[in-house]
Amino acid sequence: MMTYVQYILKKGGEEVTTQEAKRLSDIALYGFIYLIKSGRAKNPNLISAFREFLLSNFFYNETNALKVLAEWRWPTLLLEVGRARGLIVESLELLLQHSLYNVEFSLWKDLVQKGFGAYLCHVGHGVFLLCLSPEELVDLLCVRPQLAVLQVDMLQQHVRKLDTDRLMKLAEVFDPSKHIVRGHLRCQRVRSERTFSQTSRSSLVSQNFGEMPNPEMSLASTQKMVDFFFDLLLLLNKRRDSEMSSANLCRELQPRPFISEHLTFAEEMATKSESFLSLQPSFIGCGNGYVAMVRNGDLYTWGKSNSGCLGHGDLTSEDTVMPVSRVETLHMLKICVTSVTCGGEHILALSSQGVYSWGSSKYGQVGVGTYHHYYTRPMLVESLSSECCVSLVCGQYHSVALTNDGKVFTWGWGVHGQFGHGDAENQSIPKLVSCLPTAKEIRTIQLAAGYAHTMVLSQQGDVYSFGCGYFG
Repeated sequence: MMTYVQYILKKGGEEVTTQEAKRLSDIALYGFIYLIKSGRAKNPNLISAFREFLLSNFFYNETNALKVLAEWRWPTLLLEVGRARGLIVESLELLLQHSLYNVEFSLWKDLVQKGFGAYLCHVGHGVFLLCLSPEELVDLLCVRPQLAVLQVDMLQQHVRKLDTDRLMKLAEVFDPSKHIVRGHLRCQRVRSERTFSQTSRSSLVSQNFGEMPNPEMSLASTQKMVDFFFDLLLLLNKRRDSEMSSANLCRELQPRPFISEHLTFAEEMATKSESFLSLQPSFIGCGNGYVAMVRNGDLYTWGKSNSGCLGHGDLTSEDTVMPVSRVETLHMLKICVTSVTCGGEHILALSSQGVYSWGSSKYGQVGVGTYHHYYTRPMLVESLSSECCVSLVCGQYHSVALTNDGKVFTWGWGVHGQFGHGDAENQSIPKLVSCLPTAKEIRTIQLAAGYAHTMVLSQQGDVYSFGCGYFG
């Protein structure tokens, strides 16, 4: 029977209706499970065929498939299917529901590398992380340092069990002079300034957007990061005291530059050092029938929910009109949004933890490596994780980012040459515009994007443009 069902699904073509394909696919799903669990099938490649079916067939009921995989305790297939179909949260919740905590470390690491680490930390209040050894926990979180800085309490419990190399990894992540923790410090400073400068308007706006976030909680979490960093330094000093001379120790850890940079951070931000470009925030953006707005570090969207552009996940259906709503994924993960920009049906949000994007990625404009797909929840643009972005802009179907050292990255729809890469190819991940000058005196300082063209302004006042010139 299975051979017959698979043949119809592959060769049926137009003779098989969508409803018939759905029924046959569900039959095939349970047929595979029956054959594997009964042990009647002698084909050693049966599980491989089952995996291929799950990843290539788009007619079976995905929700039921995930439930069945969880019931039969197949966490590997469950996570693979969940990742492929954009159902990672649902997959993790099923693992939690069926107490499937004993998952291979390589699977968790793969999820984090693919940008799903935030969901792993959130589901079950991070219970999956608690099942890891201290060494595995550090190795996993350091794959995406933005996750590590949000798990200070968990790391604090295991820090004395770690070897010197892993302590050094954590010290590099939590160093206040590096852009990750520095981003949190900057966000806290900006949030505090807004809190005190906008007191007269807070009561009016809070009626429409909910209660203001507690600035003391953010300050406490930021203080924890800095305290944890100094705890790491003290522990490293103690560990290495018996292994090397104090001269070598000072040279290895370099505590003075760390402390020096940290103490001068406020002064550097206040004077807006000429070495780097400052943040160029945009607090409101508009797309095709929808709006996004930043307020006190949270992002709010409203309007038409085309292609998941509002970022509310399964809470909204396609082509519905939503009232003003906070993007809860960013809020729950304590991601402080500093700037937002909107394309036709996609959004880019700049935060202290990096660049997040969602909505339509038909031409790769979301920047996470896929085409002809859409994302209903914020996705971390991993390619920019090592960059410190200060400005983001969107065209209709393309995206542009500017870093604090004047580099420009473009991606998405490129048929009119609007990327400046010298070709007309679409680009699914951010790519550096290498033809622009990067010297301090003539580097790019500002961006703008239209429907199918891009413009940049240099330090000297020169304007460069590329893309469609049909109207001049």
